Amino acid sequence: MRVAICVNLNELLVAKIQIDGKLQKVEYESLPNICFECGFHGHLKENCGMTCDVEEENEKVNKNGHPKVQRKKLAEVENLGLWMIAEWKSRHRSRKD
Repeated sequence: MRVAICVNLNELLVAKIQIDGKLQKVEYESLPNICFECGFHGHLKENCGMTCDVEEENEKVNKNGHPKVQRKKLAEVENLGLWMIAEWKSRHRSRKD
Protein backbone atom coordinates (compact mmCIF):
# COMPACT_ATOMS: atom_id res chain seq x y z
CA MET A 1 0.00 0.00 0.00
CA ARG A 2 1.20 3.52 -0.79
CA VAL A 3 0.11 6.63 1.06
CA ALA A 4 1.06 10.22 0.29
CA ILE A 5 1.83 12.45 3.26
CA CYS A 6 2.78 16.11 3.55
CA VAL A 7 6.03 16.94 5.28
CA ASN A 8 7.53 20.28 6.25
CA LEU A 9 10.80 20.39 4.30
CA ASN A 10 12.11 23.08 6.64
CA GLU A 11 12.26 20.49 9.42
CA LEU A 12 14.21 17.25 9.81
CA LEU A 13 13.07 14.48 7.50
CA VAL A 14 11.43 11.63 9.35
CA ALA A 15 12.32 7.99 8.86
CA LYS A 16 9.11 6.61 10.37
CA ILE A 17 5.58 7.77 11.21
CA GLN A 18 2.82 6.21 13.24
CA ILE A 19 -0.44 5.36 11.42
CA ASP A 20 -3.29 3.72 13.31
CA GLY A 21 -0.91 2.77 16.11
CA LYS A 22 1.59 1.06 13.77
CA LEU A 23 5.05 2.40 12.96
CA GLN A 24 5.54 2.78 9.19
CA LYS A 25 8.76 3.54 7.29
CA VAL A 26 8.71 6.72 5.19
CA GLU A 27 10.23 6.62 1.70
CA TYR A 28 10.76 9.84 -0.22
CA GLU A 29 10.09 10.14 -3.97
CA SER A 30 11.39 12.95 -6.17
CA LEU A 31 13.35 14.56 -3.36
CA PRO A 32 16.88 15.21 -4.60
CA ASN A 33 19.90 15.40 -2.36
CA ILE A 34 18.93 14.02 1.02
CA CYS A 35 21.66 14.51 3.62
CA PHE A 36 21.95 11.48 5.89
CA GLU A 37 24.24 13.46 8.25
CA CYS A 38 21.82 16.19 9.34
CA GLY A 39 18.47 14.85 8.10
CA PHE A 40 17.64 17.75 5.76
CA HIS A 41 17.25 17.83 1.97
CA GLY A 42 18.99 20.09 -0.54
CA HIS A 43 22.56 18.87 -0.08
CA LEU A 44 24.51 15.66 0.41
CA LYS A 45 26.45 14.46 3.45
CA GLU A 46 29.74 15.47 1.78
CA ASN A 47 28.55 19.10 1.59
CA CYS A 48 26.78 19.24 4.93
CA GLY A 49 27.17 22.53 6.76
CA MET A 50 26.05 21.10 10.08
CA THR A 51 28.26 22.38 12.82
CA CYS A 52 28.50 21.96 16.55
CA ASP A 53 30.91 24.84 17.14
CA VAL A 54 30.17 26.60 20.41
CA GLU A 55 31.33 29.92 18.89
CA GLU A 56 28.48 29.85 16.39
CA GLU A 57 25.84 28.79 18.91
CA ASN A 58 24.07 32.18 18.68
CA GLU A 59 23.25 31.60 15.01
CA LYS A 60 20.07 29.62 14.45
CA VAL A 61 20.80 28.49 10.87
CA ASN A 62 23.80 26.86 9.22
CA LYS A 63 25.46 27.88 5.94
CA ASN A 64 22.79 25.98 3.97
CA GLY A 65 20.01 27.98 5.63
CA HIS A 66 18.72 25.01 7.63
CA PRO A 67 18.12 25.26 11.37
CA LYS A 68 21.16 24.06 13.29
CA VAL A 69 20.85 20.62 14.77
CA GLN A 70 22.89 19.44 17.73
CA ARG A 71 24.71 16.15 17.16
CA LYS A 72 23.01 14.84 20.30
CA LYS A 73 19.64 15.25 18.61
CA LEU A 74 20.89 13.47 15.49
CA ALA A 75 21.48 10.35 17.54
CA GLU A 76 17.74 10.36 18.22
CA VAL A 77 16.97 10.33 14.48
CA GLU A 78 16.88 6.65 13.67
CA ASN A 79 18.13 4.90 10.57
CA LEU A 80 18.65 7.75 8.12
CA GLY A 81 19.96 6.14 4.95
CA LEU A 82 19.49 5.17 1.32
CA TRP A 83 16.49 3.00 2.18
CA MET A 84 14.52 6.26 2.60
CA ILE A 85 14.68 6.95 -1.15
CA ALA A 86 11.87 5.15 -2.93
CA GLU A 87 12.72 3.18 -6.06
CA TRP A 88 11.00 4.29 -9.22
CA LYS A 89 8.77 1.53 -10.48
CA SER A 90 7.27 1.77 -13.92
CA ARG A 91 3.50 1.87 -13.75
CA HIS A 92 3.21 0.84 -17.38
CA ARG A 93 3.25 -2.80 -18.27
CA SER A 94 5.58 -3.73 -21.07
CA ARG A 95 4.00 -5.35 -24.08
CA LYS A 96 5.10 -8.80 -25.10
CA ASP A 97 4.94 -9.55 -28.81
